Amino acid sequence: AEAPEAPEASKVEVEQQSCDAFTSTTNKSATISDLTDALEPYASSGSLSIGGGSQTYTLTPNGLQMPADNNNNSVSNPERYKVSRDVSVDGIFPEPTNVLVLDNFSLGGSANFVVDGGDMTLYVKGGIDIGGGATFNVAEGSSLKIVTEGRFNLGSNLNVASESPTDDDGNPILSLYSTYDDEGASGWNAGVNITGASAFKGTIFAPRSTV
Repeated sequence: AEAPEAPEASKVEVEQQSCDAFTSTTNKSATISDLTDALEPYASSGSLSIGGGSQTYTLTPNGLQMPADNNNNSVSNPERYKVSRDVSVDGIFPEPTNVLVLDNFSLGGSANFVVDGGDMTLYVKGGIDIGGGATFNVAEGSSLKIVTEGRFNLGSNLNVASESPTDDDGNPILSLYSTYDDEGASGWNAGVNITGASAFKGTIFAPRSTV
C-alpha cells in the first residue's frame, strides 16, 4: 500500500531583514546601501586633508570655517567645500541633516577639527584617516553622522562634548555608517580600525567590515 502523503507544512510568512539593515520602519528596513544611494545626488567637494600646526578648523552648516591665523592654514580654497543644508533622507534619518560630500578625508598633525551648528553628515566616498595627535570634536548641541565607502582609521581621539551618547530623542550624537567590505580582514587592515589611545563614543554600523 502507498504511504499516505505527508501534510503540507503550514506556510508562515517571515519577513527577512537584510543583515545590513539598521532602521526598522513599518514598510521595510533601510540598509547602508540605501543611505549611500540617497546621498549620491549631492556633489563632492573633493578631498579634504588637514594637518600641521595647532590650528582649529570648524565644520558648520555654512561650510568650513578657517583658523583666525590663516598663515598656517593647511587648507587651500576653503570656499570650495559646499554643505547642502537641510537634506531629508526619508526613511533613514528622522530629521533633516546638513551634508558635506568628500572624496577622501584625512586629519593629522596637531590640528583640531570641530563639528558645530546642528546635525551634520560627512559623506566620504573614499577613506577616512584621523591620527597624528589631531583632535576631532563634536560640539555640545551638535551631532555627526559619518558615512563612508572606504576604510575608517582612527588613531587619535574623536571627542563628543555631550555627556550622553544620544540626544533627547534617543538618536546617536556620533554615528559611523560604513559600506566598506574588508573581506574578513583584521588588525590594521580592518574596515573600521580604532587604535592606540584613541577614543570613540558613538554607534558604528559596519555590516561588511571587521571593527
